[in-house]
Amino acid sequence: VVLLLPSPYPNDGKNPISRMLVSSSFWETYNSNESFLPLYVPLVLWISAYGYAVVHKKKDFSRWYALHNFHNFGAMFLGALSIYSSSKTDFEFNERIPLLWSVGYFIIDTMDCVIRKDVTYLLHALLCLVLGMCNYNIPILRDLRMNSKATFCELSNPFMHLAKQTRNPMHFLLF
Repeated sequence: VVLLLPSPYPNDGKNPISRMLVSSSFWETYNSNESFLPLYVPLVLWISAYGYAVVHKKKDFSRWYALHNFHNFGAMFLGALSIYSSSKTDFEFNERIPLLWSVGYFIIDTMDCVIRKDVTYLLHALLCLVLGMCNYNIPILRDLRMNSKATFCELSNPFMHLAKQTRNPMHFLLF
């Protein structure tokens, strides 16, 4: 995909607006450090899902386990790509992408917890937001791809959702 927007600025590599407007591909733009797309695209997804849950009262956002599992598996997949790309020079995958995937999710989750007055999950959502921002803003954590490594803690979540739905003792044991 080639962006055909003319840039009023020279593409000297120093101007982020110029770089984004004259980028050779969508991926290069999405993956660049100056791009807000890794935040906006997932955030629009999570806002849309929340809006759908509010409009269709039969879907409760906090109990929409398929959506939460989609976030979990998406975070693990993006984290694995980030970890893989850190050791390969031919494939570049910015650590911002898995970080901002989850930041957008936890912004909406925080808002939902405040509306529902759920203190326990609110603390979880806020903690995840703070850790995400620390991983984003502290260079050593970002260079070590700590967020991508931490996403594998999400492996237990599908079992937690299953146990909450079925109340089966074996499912609790799996969790």
